[in-house]
Amino acid sequence: MTLRVGEKIEIYISLNKDGNKVDMIIVSENGAASVRSTTELINKLMKDFNISFEKIVNDVIPFVDKKLKELRGDYLWKLKK
Repeated sequence: MTLRVGEKIEIYISLNKDGNKVDMIIVSENGAASVRSTTELINKLMKDFNISFEKIVNDVIPFVDKKLKELRGDYLWKLKK
């Protein structure tokens, strides 16, 4: 599941191949960039891609929050096995 935040910009969030860390990737027509934190994601979107504060608050933060909660549940479920 991705979030389109600009005409040609999407955010992808998933667990890494080991399942113990989160990969956050910004994909644009110019390539892809990986970020290590939600703060870095927000700063990069605002500075490098000119995504508005309103778009960040209304769309990006809720999307990231939801995905991280889902992934945490997936990770905890794997630990129980």
